[in-house]
Amino acid sequence: MRAGGGLWEVTKGGYGKFFGGYISEAWEPILWQGVMMGATIYIVAGGVQKGLERWNRVLIPALALLVIVLAGYSMSLDGAAKGLAFLFSPDWSKLFEPEVYLTALGQAFFSLSIGMAVFITYGSYLSAETRLPVSAGATATGDTIFAIIAGMAIFPAVFAFGLSPAAGAGLSFIVLPGLFQIMPGGELVGVLFFLLLVFAALTSMASLLEVPVAFFMRVLKEARAKTAIIVGLVIFVIGIPSSLGFGVLGHVKWGDKTILDILDFLMLNLALPIGGMITALFVGWAWRRDTVLGETGFAEDWLGLAWLWLLRVVAPVMVLFVFLRKVGLI
Repeated sequence: MRAGGGLWEVTKGGYGKFFGGYISEAWEPILWQGVMMGATIYIVAGGVQKGLERWNRVLIPALALLVIVLAGYSMSLDGAAKGLAFLFSPDWSKLFEPEVYLTALGQAFFSLSIGMAVFITYGSYLSAETRLPVSAGATATGDTIFAIIAGMAIFPAVFAFGLSPAAGAGLSFIVLPGLFQIMPGGELVGVLFFLLLVFAALTSMASLLEVPVAFFMRVLKEARAKTAIIVGLVIFVIGIPSSLGFGVLGHVKWGDKTILDILDFLMLNLALPIGGMITALFVGWAWRRDTVLGETGFAEDWLGLAWLWLLRVVAPVMVLFVFLRKVGLI
């Protein structure tokens, strides 16, 4: 969002330095954080159906279509085969490392918003006719397919440009601008892509903001707009250290981890898996069996009982086992 037309004036191969310079600025990250939070508050203040659903129905399919186009072009570059081999050639020895499973759990929980109470909140807005198993399966499948296509858009270009695939979370902001720079109509495609990416981030932020807003609306009996503003401002203030973590507060580290690295580790490896485990235990054991199966759309047949057993026993035990192995307790 920062650069506008200046983004395409960066020397080829210089986007890593460009991105690093931006995130280390003293005030710009906070400025854009405020802009994004303001837009998020506006969407949430409009409610789920008038706010989130209306935006999601148009913007997310448009982003998915554009990513498919980028994947097709990226795979046509010289050296793209190395990127595809990197993406789709598994290292089977990693199956014996517990850290892999904890990382995968954290990524899955983050990507699907599990353990954050997002789906619990949105579930309260669904009609009684909604088939939850079908919706859950479609969500997980769609998320996985989109992630694979995004990988096919990024990693072939990474190897074609001679970059390191270990560049981290900013990889798409380093690789994709270089891809737009060389592709026909790349400036237009690049502007559309990053605009849609901003809107996708907005809908994700709105999904997360909806959870505390819905809670405090019920507890404090306040209007939606007022609650969204107050909660949004509190979250904005809490997020300031992360915005400054590569600049003014770049010296604040735990070992070699920056503020954002620390929060990322705590959320992906601790908070989300534990939150998901607690949710599974609560739904599986605190609710009556007939209530759980009825509300989720399962019948008291072998499939429903198998799902309930997975929820009550297998999922919590596996999450706990992987977590304890990760921290070295077993």
